[in-house]
Amino acid sequence: MPNIGSTISTTALHFSNSPVSFEVTVENLSNDFASFKVNLTAAGADPNIGDSWYSLEPKLSRIPSGDITKFSVTILTAPILGMDLINVTVKVSSLELPDIIFHSLRLLVSSVPPKLLKVDLPVNSFAIYPRKILDIPVRVSNPNHYQVDVVLRLIGLESRWLERGTERRLLIGAGREGETTFTCQPPIVKYTPCGIYPFTIKAYVNNEERGKTKEGKIDILPIGTVFFSITPEYHVLPSKASWLPQFQIKPATYQLEFKNVSNVAQNHITIAVEESKCDCKVIPPYGEAKPGETLNLKLEATKKRHWWGLKRKYPLKITPSLSDLRLNTTEPSSQNVELWVHPLLPLWLQLGFSAIALVIILWLLSITGHSDRVNSVTFSSDINPILSGSKDGTVRKWKATPDRVFCKWLQWQRFCLQHENVLWDNKKETGKSDRVNVVKFRSDRNVSGKFAFLGFDSGKAIKLNVLTEEKTIIIDDRYSSNRILDITTSDFKTIFWGRGTKLLQLNIENNSSQDLIPQNISIHVLTLTPDNKNIIAGGQSNKIFLVNLNGKSRYKSLNLHPVYDKDADQITGLKITENNILISTDNRGLMQIWNFNKCLQGECDEPLYSNEGAKDRGINAIALTKYKQNKYYLVTGDTEGKINIWSFIADVNSVNLNFVKTIGNYPQQITSIDLIHQKTSSHNRLLILSGSQDSRVRLDIFNLTP
Repeated sequence: MPNIGSTISTTALHFSNSPVSFEVTVENLSNDFASFKVNLTAAGADPNIGDSWYSLEPKLSRIPSGDITKFSVTILTAPILGMDLINVTVKVSSLELPDIIFHSLRLLVSSVPPKLLKVDLPVNSFAIYPRKILDIPVRVSNPNHYQVDVVLRLIGLESRWLERGTERRLLIGAGREGETTFTCQPPIVKYTPCGIYPFTIKAYVNNEERGKTKEGKIDILPIGTVFFSITPEYHVLPSKASWLPQFQIKPATYQLEFKNVSNVAQNHITIAVEESKCDCKVIPPYGEAKPGETLNLKLEATKKRHWWGLKRKYPLKITPSLSDLRLNTTEPSSQNVELWVHPLLPLWLQLGFSAIALVIILWLLSITGHSDRVNSVTFSSDINPILSGSKDGTVRKWKATPDRVFCKWLQWQRFCLQHENVLWDNKKETGKSDRVNVVKFRSDRNVSGKFAFLGFDSGKAIKLNVLTEEKTIIIDDRYSSNRILDITTSDFKTIFWGRGTKLLQLNIENNSSQDLIPQNISIHVLTLTPDNKNIIAGGQSNKIFLVNLNGKSRYKSLNLHPVYDKDADQITGLKITENNILISTDNRGLMQIWNFNKCLQGECDEPLYSNEGAKDRGINAIALTKYKQNKYYLVTGDTEGKINIWSFIADVNSVNLNFVKTIGNYPQQITSIDLIHQKTSSHNRLLILSGSQDSRVRLDIFNLTP
């Protein structure tokens, strides 16, 4: 007698895309409690799918003897894909009873599409260098209830990158997973530019795409360098030697080569020439070098050639600049080359010119001049002769030569004056050292004459015949402490000189003298008014005195310049025009212009002009010459070695003063100035004579417009 009784609710079941169910009734015919279970198998199905294609409720049932239990079976999916009729066996069994009952069920399946395979990349982003081996793992899941033969294809990368081609084949059971690997090795840098390379993994079954596409990428890292070279390492200009000067030469050409042995494309390579005093040009200005390519540029270098000397070396530092800085720089980062430049004059010409120059230098060195500070310079009425007196105790005679080629065109001072002889040498004449402080011709240059007066530091004064060199001592040096700083005369009969703190008037014919200013003030500069009736004296503490040579009121003090330091301040220049316009300067740089007629009438008025003083430099000397009616040129020499020219219109009511030019800028201060206007049929110019601290006597020429 059987222990199990069982029936099913149907023997045929239709299945489409939705789950379907049926019941299995089981009866316990044994005398004991028993546990019952139900299993389904499909003829021809993949054994690996197990029972995942159906569900069972309950999975196990324990009932007593004579009792009944029901199992609800739900078909979830077709156990075999592509079949319309599937024979299913329903097995009923017990854990305690040996009996087994089988039921047959026909499963009528409507057409159901297969499920897509799941393709997965555990790692979807990679970064490698060319020639490095890379494994790309791929995982595929089969959600179907049958075994599939899958072909995986890697799309997007060149086939030569993949070691075993672009396809992999997997046999994946129902509900199972499969794994495979694509081995990738990018080729050498020449064929593998750096950048992002995307790829796609696709799954095919029977040549039909049956999986979701999976994307990944490979980042090829930059590697390699750009080799940089220059040929030749040095150039010489001109390239060929010649016995004659070569003025037109071709530039030196350097070949620049850039060999790109990297996987980085350089689309804009430029060149910078550093630490160069040459003119350089790159042809073309920039270039392009892709991986594996070579770029050639040209660098043309020129240099303005010097006239004299040996060939000179000019280093050139060439530094390239890359457009893609992932490589940072070239190898090497810069190159040094040399440009050698020969002078314009060949060596034999240089030697010839050197010999000529040596002769000229020796001749220049042989020119005699003063050995110490020049205290006084003066023109004669006819320009020549020119006299100069110096701290070295000598009076020298010069000749103006402004039309010499080297003076006129090259403005070489050595050729503007010609030294003639020494008219007085105190050591030879007296055996004593005695400075020459002043050398003066007659102040009225309209009267010809070759007599000059010499004033010395010892207080001695000498009348000198320049033509015969006859000397007459008119003032002895008994009062050695009373030095003579200035002398003036209009007729050679009466002379005036500042001797220490005295302004003395000497009548040469009867040898009588008198002190015109009973003041304890050192006298430095003197000038006569145009009518010769008054003398103006200036000196220490910025004092200026007016002395009437004919009146009873012999002198009066004029407070024209401010006093800051009575021991240091001093008047350095006094000049007066034909209509009594007075120019006064001091050692602090103050220059003022006055209507002196008012000073003669009583009290001086406000100045017609004042520069309010130049804080940076003082004025040591001034000179004045008439140019046209009431038109004058004024020249000043200052403590910085500058000689400045001014023009002005002398009017008793106003003065129009204009700066013209700085005609000289010498290394040491100007100590003395004289000026003369030379107007002939061939010349209209100012001749400016100066003496300076550096013992030089100079002649500057300023040409005037007609």
